[in-house]
This record gives sequence, structure tokens and C-alpha cells, in this order.
Amino acid sequence: NLIYQIKGIWVEESRSEENFEWGKALQASLAPYISGAYVNYIDPWLQEWQTAYYGSNYDKLVSIKKTVDPDNFFHFNQSLGANSTPSPTP
Repeated sequence: NLIYQIKGIWVEESRSEENFEWGKALQASLAPYISGAYVNYIDPWLQEWQTAYYGSNYDKLVSIKKTVDPDNFFHFNQSLGANSTPSPTP
């Protein structure tokens, strides 16, 4: 298995869009060689992140989370039980 993280750092805010596009292009070029995703490297553009991070265990994990965290204290955009992933903006 290959685990990778694309990280871009830049100073000039005016180049944000260019750098986001670079990251997305690099990710797209790696896609044919990668399956799944690592949950600790949250990817805000990842489609079907529930399956990519948790596979067939997602529904069971959501059920467990509802039991141990009924108030959804531990949450973020791609946490167990989240409905969708908002599109990030540069």
C-alpha cells in the first residue's frame, strides 16, 4: 500500500488558485495507482470519502458513534455520520 499526502505551501495569496489546481492535478495523476484513503489525511475534495476511509465498515461505525457520542461532540466535515463534504475554496 502507498500512503501519500499532498501538501503545498506558498506565501503569495494571489497564487492560491494556481496551487490548488496543481495539487488537484497531481492527485488526479496518482489516482490510477491508489485505492482507498487514510482517514488521518483528510482530503476535502475526496468524493465518496465514507467508502474511501472506512470501506464496508462505515454504517457499523456510525452506529457505534451514535452510541458513544450521542451529542456528536467529536465532529468535523468528514466525521462518522456527516452528510457531505463542503467544497473548499482557495
